[in-house]
Amino acid sequence: MTRTADLRRSFPTFWLMTAPFRWFLGSKWRVLGAVVAVLAMAAAPPLWWATQLVGLPDVGDPFDVEAFQTETIPDDQNAFVLYRQAEALFKLRKSSPDTSTKVLLDPLSRWSTTVPENRRWAEVNRDALALYRRGADRPDALDSSLMTSGGGPELDAFRAFQLLAFLEASRLEEQGDMAGAWGWYRANLRMVHHVGSRGTLLRRSYAQSWHVSLRKRAAAWAADARTTPAQLRQALDDVRACEAITPSESYTLKAEYLNVIKDQPAWRRRSFWKPPWWEKAFPMLASHLIPEQRTAIADAWSLWRRDSERCRRLVGLVTANRLAFYDLPPDRRPIPDPGVSFCDLYAFGPEAPAKARALAPEAIGHWLDSTDRSLGAIDFLDWSPQRIKEVASHRELVLLLATQLYRRDHGADPPKPEALVGPYLNSLPPAYPDEGRNESLPLDAPVID
Repeated sequence: MTRTADLRRSFPTFWLMTAPFRWFLGSKWRVLGAVVAVLAMAAAPPLWWATQLVGLPDVGDPFDVEAFQTETIPDDQNAFVLYRQAEALFKLRKSSPDTSTKVLLDPLSRWSTTVPENRRWAEVNRDALALYRRGADRPDALDSSLMTSGGGPELDAFRAFQLLAFLEASRLEEQGDMAGAWGWYRANLRMVHHVGSRGTLLRRSYAQSWHVSLRKRAAAWAADARTTPAQLRQALDDVRACEAITPSESYTLKAEYLNVIKDQPAWRRRSFWKPPWWEKAFPMLASHLIPEQRTAIADAWSLWRRDSERCRRLVGLVTANRLAFYDLPPDRRPIPDPGVSFCDLYAFGPEAPAKARALAPEAIGHWLDSTDRSLGAIDFLDWSPQRIKEVASHRELVLLLATQLYRRDHGADPPKPEALVGPYLNSLPPAYPDEGRNESLPLDAPVID
C-alpha cells in the first residue's frame, strides 16, 4: 500500500480539504493565470490613479510669474513711492493720553463740528498729507507688496489719508475756498484709482468702497452755491482724466491666480465642494454619517481621484484662456464658447499663446464638471459685479458734476442724460462694462492682424 493511500485512510478529512489546492497546483496554466490575476489586482489601483488625469494637460504657470512679481515702473511716475513716504510720516490718532488707535472719524465730518481730537490729528499729519497729495498727482501706481495681499491692514493708511483729506477739504470749504477743497477731493479720487488699478479683487473692492464716500462729499461740494461753473468744469475734467487710470483685468487675474495657487490647502474646505457622487447615489448612507466620517470619506475620494492636482491644472488652463482674452484689443475679443456653461471660456486661433490653446474650451468645461472642488478653485474668475460697480460709480460722478452745470445754466435737471452731451460732455461714460466681444467673430476662426 502506498504512502498516499495510507494518508487518505489515516486523514480523510485533511485529504478532502486539500483537494482544491492539489487540483489547482496540478496545472501550470491555472497557476500562471492566478499569478497574473493577483498582479493585475495589485497593479490596477495605481494604474487607475495614474490615468485619472490623462487628457488634462499640465501647462504649469500660465504666465511668467517671476516677471510679474518683479514688474516695476519709474519711481518718478509711481504714486506709491510718495504714498509710502507719507505713510512713514503718518502719526496715529491719539484717543487718550495713554493709548493710541487708528479708529477713524466719520467721512462726512466737518472741521467746525468734529471733536478737537480729530482737528489735532489733522494738524500733526499735515506733512504726511502733503506727500500723499503729491503722490496722487502722479500718473501711475504700482506697489508689489500689495500684489497678492488681501488689502486690509496694508491699506489702513490710505483710509486714514482719505478721511484727513476730507477733513481738510471741509476746513477750506468753511473758509469759502471751494477750489482748494476740490484739490483734496481730487487727491482722494486719484488715490482710489491708483489703489484699484493694479491688484487683487479685494483691493479693488476697498477702492470702490472709498469711492462711495467721495461721491457723497463731491455731491455736496458741487451743489454748494459758492462753487463756480468754472470750478465744476475743472472738476469734471479731473474726473474724466482718471479714466486713464483704469483697473487692469489682466493684472487682477494674475494676482488672483497667485493667491489661489498659494492657497491650495484651502481647496480641502468643504465650502469649496459640490456634493460628491456617492452622496447622491447613497442618500441613506450619507444621512447616517457623522460630519467627521463624511469628511474622511470625501478626503479619501478626493485623493483617489487626484482632485487637488486636477484643480491646479484646471486653474492654470482657465487662467491662460482668460489672459489670452484680456490681452486682445477689445474689438478683437471672441464671444464665449457656447459649449461651456461653467464659466466663460474662449476659442482662439494659432496666433494665441500655446497655453491658451492647450485644451479646447468645451473639453475644459467637461473637466471642470468632473471635479468636486472646481467651484471654489475657479471662483476667482468672476469679478463682473466689481467691474459693474466701478463703471457705474464713475458714470454717476461724471453725471453728477455735468448735471450741476446744466442746472446752473437752465435752472432744472436735464430731461435725460443725453442732454448733457455737447455743452458739458463729449460723450456719456458707459453705463455697463464693455467686454469688447466681437459678436461677428466665429468661434473657430483665428484673429488676423
